This record gives sequence, C-alpha cells and structure tokens, in this order.
Amino acid sequence: LPRVAAGALRIAAAASGFIALTYFDVRRFRQRPYAFVDFFRELRGALRLVLPVVPFLVMGFSFALLIIASVLEKVGLPERLGEELIVYGQFYAPFTVVYWIIKKDWLAVEVDATVLP
Repeated sequence: LPRVAAGALRIAAAASGFIALTYFDVRRFRQRPYAFVDFFRELRGALRLVLPVVPFLVMGFSFALLIIASVLEKVGLPERLGEELIVYGQFYAPFTVVYWIIKKDWLAVEVDATVLP
C-alpha cells in the first residue's frame, strides 16, 4: 500500500477500535438501555470540543513526551524507543482527550449521586 493509504487505514482502524471500546466502557455506567445513538451524541459533543484544538494538543503532548523520553534516555532507554513514544503520543493524544471528556461527564454524574438518602 502507498504510505498515504496505509496512514489512512491506520487512522480508520484506530478510530474504529477507539469508538467500539469507548462505547463498551461507557455503556457499563450509563442507564439501561444505552443506545448507540446516545453514545454518538456524546462522542460528537466531545469531538466538537477537541477538533479545534488538536494541533495544540499534539504540540503539548509532544513537548511532555519529549521531556519524558529525554529523561528515560538518560536512564538508558534507546533513542529509537523514545522517538516511538513521541510519535505514538502525538497520534493517540486526541483520542485520549475525547475519552477523558466522555468519561468526565460520567464521573460528574457519579460524584453528584449520593449513596445515602
């Protein structure tokens, strides 16, 4: 496959896996029945928050991971592994932030729910 097609396929596979795993994770904590349509509504809301700031997220995560990789390199981590950490961190950081936003909404509901009457 050409590099562009391989990259597009990789992004599509990562996004599909992310959507499926996030749905099954969040579904455990939502009221039954939790329809896929409701999940996509939450996902769309999270994406609306994240998409405009993706370049800044990538830069921020890259900076943080560069510092981590530099420290780990001083400890003895091969340079190649540090570079992979940064590259994969750039790629998956937006997915992570979307997941945190969706999960944050659930956590807010859980914290507000009281156990005692």
